[in-house]
Amino acid sequence: SQLSVKKGSRSGKEAIRGILTTLLSNKMLIRGGLILMVIGLILTRSRMGNSAFFMSLAGISVFAFFFYQRRPVYLRTLIISFFVLDLLIVGAMFGVEKVKERLVETSLASETRDEVVIDSIPLLQDNLWLGTGGGTFYTAFPKYQPNVYSGFYNHAHNDYLQFAVELGVPATAVLGAFLLFWGFLSLRLMVKGTTPLNQGIGFAGAVAITHTLLHSTVDFSLQAGANAITLLTICTLVVIATFQQPTEKKRKRRSQSLTDSF
Repeated sequence: SQLSVKKGSRSGKEAIRGILTTLLSNKMLIRGGLILMVIGLILTRSRMGNSAFFMSLAGISVFAFFFYQRRPVYLRTLIISFFVLDLLIVGAMFGVEKVKERLVETSLASETRDEVVIDSIPLLQDNLWLGTGGGTFYTAFPKYQPNVYSGFYNHAHNDYLQFAVELGVPATAVLGAFLLFWGFLSLRLMVKGTTPLNQGIGFAGAVAITHTLLHSTVDFSLQAGANAITLLTICTLVVIATFQQPTEKKRKRRSQSLTDSF
């Protein structure tokens, strides 16, 4: 949201001054915070957590390159720095190779998460409409578990399935519709946003929602309150930015009032 949208030729002296100004501005604090978050994500060794983050960032970045209204001059540079600086340089320093090794070694034979999903289908079929109740998967699932796994599964490791089991299919469909609607608003903000801040909020919302949709296929991130509240906060910002955007009529009315005041 703080990237400049103005194009223009600058002399070498002005370019150096601009770089130094950027290095001393709040942008570097934000960029440093992003690097710290990427380091934390890599250190978790989460396979889908890391994969979903970089896939969602790459996908939304490609969308931004083609559809972003008034695309910032250095948007491409910022996106490339995410992958070159964060993934290659920072990732190499903090063990992204370990994540790659876990991805390569992953197989259905060594995983039991897929068995939990399969064994949860009868549980879902018996509680299709109303579910077993929020937060009750760990008490309801053992009755349907035919074999003992390598560990105790208190979550389904699939948010779609767990929400359906606990809340029922209709309630889960409503929650999914809300999430898809927020994703649509995020993409719409990127395309039709009238301010860089609104477009930045749209970009963040689109990445967060896409990441959640991907990560929820193999994990239960939304069962953690901190993750769910963070996602809801981002979606709330998207809604606020969408409905506080000045429409064409409002802009004309504002310009007319300014003209009348003069």
